[in-house]
Amino acid sequence: MPWPPWSMPAEPTLRQDLTRTLRKELWLDRTPGQQLAIQMAAVGAASFVLKRLVFGRRIANSDSVTPRMLRNKKLLRGYVTRVEDGDDFRLYHTPGFGWKSEFRTIPSEPEDLKDKTIHIRIAGIDAPESLAGREPQPGAIESLAWLKKRVEGKFVECQLLQRDQYGRIVADVLLEPHRTSVGPMMLRAGRAVLYDQKDAVYGEDGVEQYKQAQEEAQRHKRGIWKNGTDIETPAQYKRRVRGAQAKEEE
Repeated sequence: MPWPPWSMPAEPTLRQDLTRTLRKELWLDRTPGQQLAIQMAAVGAASFVLKRLVFGRRIANSDSVTPRMLRNKKLLRGYVTRVEDGDDFRLYHTPGFGWKSEFRTIPSEPEDLKDKTIHIRIAGIDAPESLAGREPQPGAIESLAWLKKRVEGKFVECQLLQRDQYGRIVADVLLEPHRTSVGPMMLRAGRAVLYDQKDAVYGEDGVEQYKQAQEEAQRHKRGIWKNGTDIETPAQYKRRVRGAQAKEEE
């Protein structure tokens, strides 16, 4: 004779009770030392997860950038510690929250920053050169000052694109708060030329945005275009200087 429906045992509840009993017995079977070790491991794991969620993992330098990060065009936020030239700078990666506070500080001394920054090359542009021991290319000093004013000592976002032949990380650099791309800004201001060599890469909007920005600067005779479009490009300047150096060494 089957049980009346109202008198049947609640299987899920019974199963839950058995599970709780087993867990309790397994826990009580542990020695105090084992219980403490388990508790400490649980706290450590929870702390690790929380730290990763809140603080993230800091990418120390250019060597720490992986091929996968480049393939995925990883977006990093960081603090610009130094502008080195008109189209590249040093980025201190700042994942998570709380930077520039008493809890998370950014080193300021050169010795404290050694091997702790990512060398960023701005995608899609080539700024006038200032080579050691040589007369700076026209516009080089102005381009350096332009970039320093906008990014040095500030937080920026960098969408990683590729690694260049010098080990620098080529990136689309975005200014806060509106995520404005620095490359087209420099072209529009006449502080750089379009970089269109075979290894060139560009931001999300593609090369056309860069071309249009340069054409606008040329039309309005801004910056390096003030005397017209017949100029020596940074690439031509470097070739000329290298040729002169080779002759001097003969």
